[in-house]
Amino acid sequence: MNFYHQILREIQQDSELRKPLLSEISKSFEDRFVIAFYSNFYSEGGAITDEDVEMLYNLLLTRKNKNQILLILDSPGGDPLAAERFVKVCREFSKEYYVLVPHMAKSAATLIAFGGNKIFML
Repeated sequence: MNFYHQILREIQQDSELRKPLLSEISKSFEDRFVIAFYSNFYSEGGAITDEDVEMLYNLLLTRKNKNQILLILDSPGGDPLAAERFVKVCREFSKEYYVLVPHMAKSAATLIAFGGNKIFML
């Protein structure tokens, strides 16, 4: 693949680019099921809502195994009630879940992080 196609894949957020990295992260955290949740810091549409909780719930329903969860969380926040529901869903599907914050977890995202059993910040 040439350089131009690689850049296009990155711009288009090609999920195949992330799979090896997410797999490596999972192995570093006891083979936890990795969920990457990123929100847009520069638009109101980036706020955490009940729709995000529904998406998370539906994603976790598709899992075959019940491994522990590692939530990679980068968000400006949002609805605090949605954050509470987010935590409840994570706890429903995992006896304990870890949160990895690579950049920021503000407002409601802070609440989600506090709901985890361990928080890792870079």
